[in-house]
Amino acid sequence: MAEEYPWDELEQGLRKSKEFRDAYGQADDAYKLGSRVRELRLAAGLTQKQLADSVSTSQSAIARLELGGSSPRLDTLARLSEALGGRLVVRIEVGSAA
Repeated sequence: MAEEYPWDELEQGLRKSKEFRDAYGQADDAYKLGSRVRELRLAAGLTQKQLADSVSTSQSAIARLELGGSSPRLDTLARLSEALGGRLVVRIEVGSAA
């Protein structure tokens, strides 16, 4: 029979893993991007379908993006920002500021 470990011990071990930290960071970035797109879409008074039509994609693709479940290409982000009345800004941070 496999050994059992309390979840908090397993979680602490996972958090020490570089792979875990990297994956968590990527998921957090995707969630923040999706939340921002949703916020801007709602402020513009658009439905997911309307936004999708204006950027030549599907409503389900917009839904996945807003939920943090996808990583869109740069050209898609540019079309999204234009459709939402904004401009795309890409920034690379290095070191502890990231």
